[in-house]
Order: sequence, then C-alpha cells, then structure tokens
Amino acid sequence: MHFTLPCHPQNASSANSSVTRQPRLEINENSKMNTPKIDKALHAMALWGSTRDPVLFGHIRVNHRDFTDCGIRDLIAQLVEGAGNPILFVGSRLEIDIAKAGFGDPQSKGPSFFETYSGFTTLLENNRARNGKGPSAWKDAPQPEGWMESRVLPNRVILVISVQPQMPCECAIALVAAIHWAMDISQRQGAAIRVLTMSPEEEAWAVWGMLEAHSEVPPATHFDMKNAEAALYRTVGATTNIPEDIVNNIVLMDRSAKRLVLCFPPYDRVFELVSWLEAANIKDGPENGVHEYQLNSETPEEAISKALQPGNAFGNIVYLPNGFRAPCREINGFGQVHIIMGDADVKTVFDNVTAQITELPALPLSKSERLEQVSWIGRANCQEVFVYLEHPHTTVEAFVDSGHSRRRLEVSNRQLGGFLGALAGMSHWGLDVLHTAKWFVRQRALLNEMVRRVRRQRILVSSPTGLTLDTRDCNPAIFKAVLPILDYDYRLAYFVARHSSDPAVQQIKIQVAAMMCVGLGKVIEFKQRVDVAEEAPGARNQESSIDNDNVAQVSADKAVQYETREMASEDLFRACWGCTRPMSHTGAIWLALGLWKRAAKNKMNFNIGNFYDRKLEIIPGTSCVIDIGCAAKVADIIKAINKALGRIRVGTAQIDIADETGDLTESEQLELQRDLLHAYIHQLAPYRRHMKAFEVGRAETFIEIHDVATLTQLSGTPLWVDSTINVDALLELEGNETVFGVYHGMERTNAVTQFVKEWSWIPAQLVADWVFANANGETLHDWLARGVFPSKNFEEVA
Repeated sequence: MHFTLPCHPQNASSANSSVTRQPRLEINENSKMNTPKIDKALHAMALWGSTRDPVLFGHIRVNHRDFTDCGIRDLIAQLVEGAGNPILFVGSRLEIDIAKAGFGDPQSKGPSFFETYSGFTTLLENNRARNGKGPSAWKDAPQPEGWMESRVLPNRVILVISVQPQMPCECAIALVAAIHWAMDISQRQGAAIRVLTMSPEEEAWAVWGMLEAHSEVPPATHFDMKNAEAALYRTVGATTNIPEDIVNNIVLMDRSAKRLVLCFPPYDRVFELVSWLEAANIKDGPENGVHEYQLNSETPEEAISKALQPGNAFGNIVYLPNGFRAPCREINGFGQVHIIMGDADVKTVFDNVTAQITELPALPLSKSERLEQVSWIGRANCQEVFVYLEHPHTTVEAFVDSGHSRRRLEVSNRQLGGFLGALAGMSHWGLDVLHTAKWFVRQRALLNEMVRRVRRQRILVSSPTGLTLDTRDCNPAIFKAVLPILDYDYRLAYFVARHSSDPAVQQIKIQVAAMMCVGLGKVIEFKQRVDVAEEAPGARNQESSIDNDNVAQVSADKAVQYETREMASEDLFRACWGCTRPMSHTGAIWLALGLWKRAAKNKMNFNIGNFYDRKLEIIPGTSCVIDIGCAAKVADIIKAINKALGRIRVGTAQIDIADETGDLTESEQLELQRDLLHAYIHQLAPYRRHMKAFEVGRAETFIEIHDVATLTQLSGTPLWVDSTINVDALLELEGNETVFGVYHGMERTNAVTQFVKEWSWIPAQLVADWVFANANGETLHDWLARGVFPSKNFEEVA
C-alpha cells in the first residue's frame, strides 16, 4: 500500500510532522469568490455585456465545486444591477432549487429569475406566434418590466444556462431553443440579448458549432473563473482491500472524530466496511452507528445536506454517482474524510457491439469524469483527507490521466432517439433536425442509424421543411408532452402516443411506460425464497391469503424455499392485480405491472406517506420483493403524465387501482401487444426451437433466442424471466417453431455474452401484419438490419 502523507499547514507541528508532506494536485480546486482571476473575468464580462451588439454569446468556466454555488450567480447578477434588464438562470431541477434558496424570493427581489431546462423550453414554445423563423414568429413582450406576468421573454435579457458535462437531452434541447430564439429576436429594433453558458468545461463546443452557421454574430467570448489552489491529502494507492485500509487509518487517528466515507461506483467495495468497523471494536453501540446514504440528481437538497453533515452517528457512508454535483462548496464538521475513487461504472449506452441500448457493467470513465471525482477532495474542509485508488493507480495524477479524452454524452447514447424526436417536435420553429443533431452526436454512423430507425418506425417523417413528427399512427402532442417525463425514451413515448381505442387502454400504456422508465428490475426484485412470517406455510397457495395480504417487511431468516420454479411462478401470477392479469404469464412487463399494482393497492396508490426511503418489502405468498421507493416513483410518473395530458386536453381513465377488478378484452390485449411491437420493433427477439445432432442416432431439442436486427444469438434472459415464461407453451399456442417477443433493455458482460433484461410475448400474426404493412417486400431481418459500426466502443480500443 503506497502512502503520500501530507497534512494541512496548521498541523505542521503535530506528532506526524516528520512525515513528508506533499501538496494536492492543482486540479483539486479550493477557490474562493472574488479572487483576482474572478475579478478579471467579471470585468471582462461587464465590458462584453455593455456593447451595442443585438446578440452576444459567451461561456463561463467555473470550478466543479462552484458549479452549483450561489456566489457565482450573485456575482453575475451584480453585472446587471441598475440596468433594468432581467437575468434568467436556466439549469437542472436541483440547481434551480439551490439557486432559488440562495437568492431568497426570486419573484419579488432583484432582476433574477429561474427556470429548469424543460420549463425554459416550454416558456419559449408558449412564446411562439406562428410557424417558421424570424422575429415575427415570436410574441411581442413588455420591455422588460412585466414580462413575468405575460410570460413572454423580453428583447433585452441575459440568459445564463448551466451546461451539464454529461449533456442530458433536456439540457441540449434548452441550448438549441435558446440559440434559435436569440438569433430570431436579435433582428428586432433595440434588442440586447446576452447568452452565457456555464460549466467546468473549457468551452460549450455544441453551442460553438451551432453558431458557425451565423457569420453575422461575433465569436463567443470565453470567461475563465476557474481557480486552483494547492491543498493537501493522503493517498492510499494501488489498494486491494478498501474496507481494511479505511479501518486501519481510523485506528491510527482520533477515534472520537466523526468520519465521512464518500464512495464512487462500484459501491460493493465498501459493503463490508460496517463489519470491519465492528470487528475492530470501533462501531460498538447505537450511538456509534454508521448511517448510509445514496445520493443522485433527484435527491432533495435537504437530504443531500443531511448526508454531508455530521450527525449523532459514528460516521456517514455516502454513495455518489458519477456526474453528481452537490450543492455545497465545502464539507465541514468531520475529523476524517475518506474518498474512494472509481475508474469504471455501470452505464447504459448505445453499444457498437450489440447495436442496441445496452448496459455495460464496467465501462471505463473518461478523464472529465475522473476530474469530477477529484474535485470532491477540495470540498473536504478537515484535517485528515484520505484518497483511495485501486490497482494499478498509485497517484491521483495517474488515475486522471488513464481516462479517455472523450466522454459519453447522454444525448448521443440512450437518449438519442428521444433527442431526435424532441428536435422534430420543434420543426415548426424552422429548425433543421439533422443539422442541429450533428453538433451533439459526433459518431456519424450512430446518428444515421438512429435516424433510419425512427423513420422506419414512422415516428419521424420527411416534410418540405425537413424531418417532423408523424401524425398517422400517433398523436404528436402526446409524444411531445410525455417525452421529457419518460426520460426521453422515444420508444416509451411512442407507445403512449399511439392512438388508443379507449381511455382505459391509454391508461394501461401510461402505467407500463412508467414501470419501464424506472426499470422493472429496480421496482421488482424476484427471489427464490418467500417470507411466511405472517402466514402458515400451507396458506401460500390459497387465494384468500393473497386477497388479505398486508405487505410484510422482508425477513430472510423466516423465509422458505419453493420446491419448484413452477410453484413460485404460479404464486406470482396469482398475486397479480389489475385488468392485465390474464397477460401476466406472457411476459415480464405484464407480470411486473400486475405485482406493482398489488403493492399499489395495498399502499393506497402511494398517495399517503413518505415512500422515498429505500425499503424492500415482500408480498406474502410470493417470491418477489418490491422496492417501495422505486414503486412510488412509478406512481409519480403516472401522475405527471396524466397531468401533462390534461394540459393538452387528452383524457385518460384514471381509475383507482383498487377498483381494477375486471380484465381486458382479447381485442384490448392485442392492441397493447400491437403497440408494444411498433414501439420496440428494433428490439424484436424470437425464441426458436430446433434439433441439434450430436452423433448418429442422437439429437436433442434446443430453444434459443436471438436478436432479429443483428442476427445475434443471445445468451438468454434473467432467471426470473426464464422461470415465469413458459416458452414451450407459447410455441404450442402458436403452432410453430418460433415465438416472437420484444425486450426493453440489454446487458453485455463481455464480447460474446449478451442478455436481454426482460422479454414479453408478441403474437406471430401481429409481427406478420407489421412486415406486410412496413417492410416493402423485404425480409424482416433485412428491413431491421443494423448499419455499419466500428467493432468496438471507443473506450475499449487499446
């Protein structure tokens, strides 16, 4: 284990003073507001903003840890004090919540206003006066007083847009909308529009690219407010046992001090830390307990603050996702901070190998992502900061330098189809969809492939003005309304937007889409064991035990094991609730939906109580565990979609789940399966039964699954899917050697092992109907075949 043992300057005379001290890397920012560099940038910004140009663009580079700091926004706001021009900050939900808290009441004090990415895009959409380009395409606004009452953005304004380095779709769409609006409005008399992007990156390259088409606009100006100041920390390099190393460092120091452990993925490296603390007699009582927190961009600010502040526990273990930016500049009150770096993460990307949206379990992180991890070192305001690096890294410098120069962007990976759909939904602005998209998607083969897919699905169609949303098979207004709520998954949005025969069918689609958006495997965890603490072992197969189920806390020590998978599956089918119960044995989607409805029925549709703490509960009489927090998130998405559809006057049948006592008709079931096929046609994966001869006179029957678009034989499905879907029975029902189905997600563990994460049956006749109507005489595979891609992802190329 390699050590670099620097201390803070105030500890130079301590007992450890004989140890060699070295400063932290310069990249570990420890900046303060109003340094000479920041003052210089602000002066340049003031001069830039005071010119008579009708429109100007600029970029502010800030430290990673200042990204959400209200001090930065205060300084920018000072530039327009007395000028009377409003300043509008645009960012993520978390950033806007933090900014509002920092400014007090933004609607009644000062010139500053705030909008989320999606709120800003909606604001501009509502400002449209007609189709096309130019200043007349926009409503006239008060200049600038009273614009908040009219909700029409004025001709004189400063826009400050936070640019997320991972570029989620909502951020990209807000940037596109801002540039398009600014260029149109700048043609008005007296316009004074200033657009500032802000991020830890050196430049907003996508913005720069979009501005190349406007030679009349001065080049964007760069303002560098990124400071670096040397600080100190201890490096534990090339470690192979992080829990043991943490305990050893705690034992050597003051045992009474509060500890904070910050862990980046993979998280399982610290799962044994609590037991190590117990073994070392460090965690020896309730008052010395360890609190664990999982943070992400949707975590409320107060919950983030609680996790990063010392409480009455011995210490906090905080699991941080990559790309997460906390609202605090400094972490105070801890005697020790242990930061565990990670050089790989589980990511869902568009995979060159599978040509599908695929979960990769250990994708190497880029240099930019590693720098974000390193920036947390500078937040720790305490005497002892330990940084843990796994083999082979021995220094933070080596850890950062091993990252790839390119970063995976969400807008050009899992959200690419949704990005194209969102741009097509803005085609009436006079927007060129393909020209705009190319600035965000650097891999041209990927962009061409996704465009081909959404056109062959008739989601996007050509028009005299370019690509736009199709109106034949779906409602474009519904597609646009639900797309941001469904995390820009174009397949789910298209599934919901396809024309429905009945409001009840529409509501089922909304429920399915919400489940898929959160993730079936996150909401429902299927196990081989069942909790029988509240019932006799013989009662688990009785209908009455299901009807009276009160969801019980998981109790593994009181669980029993099913004798066969069939017994476990039958109990799962029996436990399902709602009108899709007859479909539960035909696919993972319908089984998971029925089990979620069982929990929702018991939890009063998740309308009462706080369900956001991670809590696993089991439905008595089944082998499945439900994550109550994720299940409640499904309910929230359903509410959000219904609210969004209400705003565009689309009615849905919002029936209380407890009242779903009837079943769908056969025609309604076929309608749902048909729409699922149309949405997931490029994720079509049939099972095929065939004979394989081993020697003369001996052959065996095999059932294999493969991906139609790539002709790739897949390694299978998760055990719970394999256990609950009787492929033999479906083959007999079809009277064929092939049975079709679709999947939502794929996982690749190595070059050849590819699993689909769920599978749901599609009747063969529906597939035949689709081919007849769409394939123009080609075979199913030829029509769906993937384009030409590199054989590896760029991170996997040596």
